[in-house]
Order: sequence, then C-alpha cells, then structure tokens
Amino acid sequence: MTKEKILKKVIEKAIKNGYIKEKLLKTHYQLNLKNKQVVVGNRVQLWQADKPHGSETTKIFEKNILELIFSNDFAKAFWGEQSIYVEDINPHSLSNDEDTFVGGEVISYQYHLQQMVLEEDRIKYLEKSL
Repeated sequence: MTKEKILKKVIEKAIKNGYIKEKLLKTHYQLNLKNKQVVVGNRVQLWQADKPHGSETTKIFEKNILELIFSNDFAKAFWGEQSIYVEDINPHSLSNDEDTFVGGEVISYQYHLQQMVLEEDRIKYLEKSL
C-alpha cells in the first residue's frame, strides 16, 4: 500500500473514532516523499462540505503530517485511551547473559506515540494499527 493510501486510511480511522466531528467530503494530501520517509514540509489538508450535497467546500485545517500524527488528540482517536498490556526488555537488567522481560499496563495512545518516535518509517508503523 502506498504512503498516501496508508495516510488516508489512518486519517479516516481517527475521524471515525471522533477526531473530527464534521462530515468530510474530500481529503486532499500534498506529499513530498523522499527516501521512504515523510519530510517535515509535508502538509495534510482536510475539507468539509459547506451544504449537504453541495459542491462548495471549506478547509477544516491544514497541518504538517508529523504534527498531525504526533498530536495527542489524533493519537487518542487513532489508538484509543484504553489500557493495554505490553512486555518489553528491561534495559536495567542485572544479567548480561539473558534479557529480562518486564510487563505492565500502559495507555494505548501514549505507548504507540513513544514507539512511533523510534521508528524510521512512521507511516509504516501507523499501518500496523489499521
């Protein structure tokens, strides 16, 4: 799936989960993708219908893609605020021979935002949650 299609589906999921209440008629992406990474200058524009069944539209907002996907409100709508259980390798393990796994409950959107920061391809990380 292309990055444009992934972003469209990611945004649609967040909107469906309450990110933007207004009905959207069209979604327009202006992307400049380099080396399979989203560059900071990329923008997302979201539009809504001015009238039911009308051809006139109004821009709801225009945001940088990274600003959008890393915003708390967007992340809450995309991943949710429920608690999830995760297991991870404990970096403070006293044993050098074996990895020690630790687990616990975390808030879903907070965990995924932290994980996404570490990813080289953030759009592909989002795709895993579709």
